[in-house]
Amino acid sequence: MTIHFPQELADEIIDHFSGDSEFLTACSLVCRAWVSRTRSCLFETCTLASYNLLGFCDLLQSPGCTFLQHVRSIDASYTCWEPADSVLWLNGFAAGLRRLPHVRTLEMAFYIPREMVFCAGLLAILPHITLLTLRSGSPPAPFIDIISLCPALQELHVLSLADTVAYPPARAIPPSRLRSLTFGVRSSPGILAWLNTAGHLPNVDSTTLSALQPGEAPTVRAALQQVGCALCHLKISVHDNSDVDAWTAYDLSLHPNLRTLAILYRSFLSQESSHIRLMALITRLAAAGPALESLTIDFNANVFTFDWGALDAFLSVARFPRLRKVLIQCNSDEVQFWLYLGGYWYRYVRTSADDVAPCN
Repeated sequence: MTIHFPQELADEIIDHFSGDSEFLTACSLVCRAWVSRTRSCLFETCTLASYNLLGFCDLLQSPGCTFLQHVRSIDASYTCWEPADSVLWLNGFAAGLRRLPHVRTLEMAFYIPREMVFCAGLLAILPHITLLTLRSGSPPAPFIDIISLCPALQELHVLSLADTVAYPPARAIPPSRLRSLTFGVRSSPGILAWLNTAGHLPNVDSTTLSALQPGEAPTVRAALQQVGCALCHLKISVHDNSDVDAWTAYDLSLHPNLRTLAILYRSFLSQESSHIRLMALITRLAAAGPALESLTIDFNANVFTFDWGALDAFLSVARFPRLRKVLIQCNSDEVQFWLYLGGYWYRYVRTSADDVAPCN
């Protein structure tokens, strides 16, 4: 008897195991109809480094290469330091990328001088990139040069920055469609200042900021003032210590259209002081306006002594009429989650890395 397995179901199963390369390889051998989907999962993201890049590029040049259409994302981690190797690596990198017409996501790390970044045909693929992730290990980082050469860019992640961003050339103009910004530690001031000077910040609707370092608050505050009512999604990390008063940078009343807010709160004070400061932090949310729909707070206080009643009273329908989801995540040995849905609190305890069970 012939069994007809629906292609839609096969695709769902393959997508579910998209992170298991051995399973996907086995699926590709089952039948011809499964090959395309498994290739899309296997080759959607290609991770490249100095030890495998030239071999990968040679494979791309092969007339028998069949996965060119499936590659959507490139994660390139540079590891060589010798100038001769750097030129060879970049030439091979650019030559290979030109054979991949559908790459829209690019992650790059720079550990080489600025003048070597553009020594090859890297410029050929940048106009198509919509998501760019950058990190740097050697100053000054040529991030602004790269960003300005990506006219289709919509989302920018700057994960790390060793020292400073290279001073932008006069011709550097932010991509007109850039809407989402994510910054790691010490990576935000230089790029935010450039975007502010260029008048681009009112176009930004989503921002993620790591814990501020000494001296960064004024730049971040000025940038968020320019973003203003355009901001719909904000995620911030706040470290409560004596070195940086992070909350001088955040005035939620400037963002009346804010729909989602996530706060990662870490305190190095006593438990009692932490509770007081955390509740004071939460009450600042009243300035966020009635548009708030989702709130996430991650903190390291003791969940059993926190005043949940005060929090429940504060998050009232009258104050936040559109609020539909509240996630309170407590960073402790037993990670717990509190969900506020439809006027009721629900508590969950994470019992394993992949399981969340309801707790009575």
